[in-house]
Amino acid sequence: MEIAQIEEKKVQVNPKYLDVSPISKGRRMLVYLADLFINLVIAILFFSVAVYPIGRHVSDYEGVEADTYRIQCRMMDVLYDNGLLLCGDEDSRYDFNMALDYSADAFLKGFLPGQDRHDFITHFYVDLLGKEQAVANEIYSQNDSRYFSLESGVPELKEEYQEAFLPLLDEKDTLSDDAQEHYDNFVGNVFPKLYSPIMTDLEKSDAISSTNPLYAYREYHKQSQTNEEKQRMIAVYCAYIALSLSAVVSFLVVPLVSRRGKTIGMMAMRIERIGSNSFKACSRLERVLIFPLQTIASLPVAMFVPIMYIDFATLFALPQLPYLSLITLAYVVISFFAILFDRLNRSLNDFFTRTIVIDNAVLEKIYLAKGYPL
Repeated sequence: MEIAQIEEKKVQVNPKYLDVSPISKGRRMLVYLADLFINLVIAILFFSVAVYPIGRHVSDYEGVEADTYRIQCRMMDVLYDNGLLLCGDEDSRYDFNMALDYSADAFLKGFLPGQDRHDFITHFYVDLLGKEQAVANEIYSQNDSRYFSLESGVPELKEEYQEAFLPLLDEKDTLSDDAQEHYDNFVGNVFPKLYSPIMTDLEKSDAISSTNPLYAYREYHKQSQTNEEKQRMIAVYCAYIALSLSAVVSFLVVPLVSRRGKTIGMMAMRIERIGSNSFKACSRLERVLIFPLQTIASLPVAMFVPIMYIDFATLFALPQLPYLSLITLAYVVISFFAILFDRLNRSLNDFFTRTIVIDNAVLEKIYLAKGYPL
């Protein structure tokens, strides 16, 4: 019996020819996505259940974490000692968010009639750094255009807001709904923006020399960053290990155990990979050679492997994983374009390995026509 060349038709069997067609372009892409998703799920399980917990233990992650907390407490002590932060009580002394909210409240009340000023911005730039008042005023003008007036040469809370916020000074009084909305906006948005330049200059300003008491903050900050980088790299290395283990299981162990070299996704979709010349399922050696290419094609999901332990926003602070995902995503995009324009709907992996992907039923007809055992 003569075997015809591959044509894009449905399988037809007659006394002389067996026409073989690959799966559709959409299904070829879907096979890849199915394997990609399954591999990601397995990688997340490896990472969460075994690799990351073991990695944390081996690398003394808890010790680094405790040291980071100690350093951050010392950083806050520098702020307290220099009058740049206030706390409500000792229990919340080292909770930066609570201390910042308390400081924002004290800052705002300080601009009301008869109250002691807690103008952290002016104190930092004028009193501690010896700069002109204009420098502090510039911080106000850049980060606030609603609450403060600079007409007197120093920041003053506008009269309408002084009146609106006066109930803050009386425990028996309450803010109006409109004033409460402004208060929440001030504490949650305006004050952090005003305070942010202080944090930046503490870390980078040339005006703070090594003899300045504020310089200790910078040294502590560097130590904290070093520890945080160690913690991030532990997560990155564990993600690499988990993804590698998952790829070995998904694209090497399973295809080698499978009689016809199928991945889990191919099994679920009843898809076969055959040699474009031999029209037979790939040999075990060919499956081993295909494994590295399948692994590369699975790397776009690398950044999502630690998702069970690390929140989504923090994943982008692990630059090695997003970069790896983006670089390998380019390979996948090119591969999808190859599928779209190739007559046999082949991906880059298919081109490099000289294989095509067909339906299970088609391979069975090929084997029947050639007299191979099914």
